[in-house]
Amino acid sequence: MTLVAVLAPMTTELRPVVKELGLRRSGDDYAGRVGGADVVAALVGIGTAPAATVCERVLDEHEIGHVVVVGVAGGLAPRTALGDLLVAATVVDAATGAEYHPAPLGDLPAEGTLFTTDEFHTDPDFLAGLVERGIWALDMETSGVAAVCEARGIAWSSVRAVSDMAGDPAVGNEILGLMGPDGRPKAMAVTRYVLAKPSRARELARLGRQLGVATRRAARATARGITTLPR
Repeated sequence: MTLVAVLAPMTTELRPVVKELGLRRSGDDYAGRVGGADVVAALVGIGTAPAATVCERVLDEHEIGHVVVVGVAGGLAPRTALGDLLVAATVVDAATGAEYHPAPLGDLPAEGTLFTTDEFHTDPDFLAGLVERGIWALDMETSGVAAVCEARGIAWSSVRAVSDMAGDPAVGNEILGLMGPDGRPKAMAVTRYVLAKPSRARELARLGRQLGVATRRAARATARGITTLPR
């Protein structure tokens, strides 16, 4: 029986997965059986380094056969739009230029290239350059997990749904500063951010709605992929 590790960067990305897969708390993580696979799910935090560290820990603690990174991504038009699902066929690390190649996840069709970066990129020329390179969307963790898995010879996949479009003026380093390392909002920081410009409350509400749609779609796709893995 395959043991699958599902890794999610933020609590808002992990909760829908736990619910969709029917997992229960097990120590610091969650566990259960999905289709023909035993599953352990863990919160990895935002960024390549935290993701790699937790991936190492999970692989050390369990005999994992397949790792799935699940969550949201920033889309790049015209390749992707809000709510689109991206099961990447290639992942590129921004810092090193290294390319990683996911394994199939059940019957989910893989297509497109995901660009992993530890920075929020908002410069239109930079984003246009990514589109010209064939990049479909951006995230902040997948290449960190991919590097660990490929070094150990462990199959891995990425399931992301687009929650915002790269270059959206409401999304930037200020937004990252409103969250803790696991994506939980910092109440005081959010309050100061909104008080400085009250119209930001509407933008945060919009981003929250988009995030909810994307996380649920990614969770459903992950469940489908795991249930259709070869037994």
